[in-house]
Amino acid sequence: MRKVAWLAILGLAWVGCSKPDTSAAKKSQTKPNPPTQSADERALEILGEKIYAAFISGKSSELKPLTLWGVPDPKLDRAMQTVFIADAETSLAQMETIPATNRTAFQKSSIQEMKAFLAKPDEKFSAMKSSLKKQLGLMKTAHLKLFKEHTGGLDWSRARGPNVLVRRGIDANSALPEAAVEVLFFLDGDNYKLQLNTCVKLPGHGWLVAEDFAWINLTAEAAVDKMWMQDFPAAQVRAKDEKKRLFVDFTGSDWCPPCIALHEKVLSSKAFLNFAKEHFVLVTVDFPQNKIQPDNLTQANRILARAFRVESFPTVLILDANGTEVHRVNGYNGASSADYLKALKKNLNP
Repeated sequence: MRKVAWLAILGLAWVGCSKPDTSAAKKSQTKPNPPTQSADERALEILGEKIYAAFISGKSSELKPLTLWGVPDPKLDRAMQTVFIADAETSLAQMETIPATNRTAFQKSSIQEMKAFLAKPDEKFSAMKSSLKKQLGLMKTAHLKLFKEHTGGLDWSRARGPNVLVRRGIDANSALPEAAVEVLFFLDGDNYKLQLNTCVKLPGHGWLVAEDFAWINLTAEAAVDKMWMQDFPAAQVRAKDEKKRLFVDFTGSDWCPPCIALHEKVLSSKAFLNFAKEHFVLVTVDFPQNKIQPDNLTQANRILARAFRVESFPTVLILDANGTEVHRVNGYNGASSADYLKALKKNLNP
């Protein structure tokens, strides 16, 4: 939500996600918490348990108090303005440490925007409210749609769970601490995960869900995942042997909303997978924030991203077996699997 608000201030828009900072300094800020459970971790576990209980009840009214859109407007406005002021003060102090002669045009513009905001926070925040309310409305619609889809046709009476996991600890280095939560359970013969990609600790209100849910059938996904390779050199060898092209998905699989949507709506669809079996060797180059990844794979993925000049996620590359780029798709605009395939076929003419 902080990103959404500052994008509104700066007049920016996006259909993809920036690559996360993988520097040592960034890593040191997000290292896992020690084994002893903190009060915040327990509060996040309780939030996950309550979300699960709301799905079992089938009552969307039980979901409302657990989300950012469920906070009454006046209280939300006061809390968010406090957050934005604190974030602006911190960001401004950091940017002003950069010598004026070394600042980029974007940094100079951001400094002026933040100074203007801090000079008249009430006036500036008032102008942001409509954008913020729109984002919350979209979030509410997405939450209730997913809730309706998965409470009507499933027999929750025989569900087993939940097992709630707080991923990668808690990022408390801001006025609005963030965390990712996964709710694991067993239902109708399959294992599922309800992923709460971003939960925030709103001042005066505690931990709330602040981003779309991701509903994942782990059993079905395991079958799909068998088709995707992570070893790029091995995938090249296979592509040569099978006389196919490489379909390479650069993704932030557990934190980037457009990446998650592309996977769920297109790359896991039967239409895409059937087409891929005939024409592609599928490769995923993942940059997760909440999943543990072997160090050698993390390093290999960074090298690939640099080599192919990948600057945002999702980015899909179609390569020949030698690694020569044939086609590139930056971002994901929500197209259906049929429309995505139609565009792909038109550009590839395989």
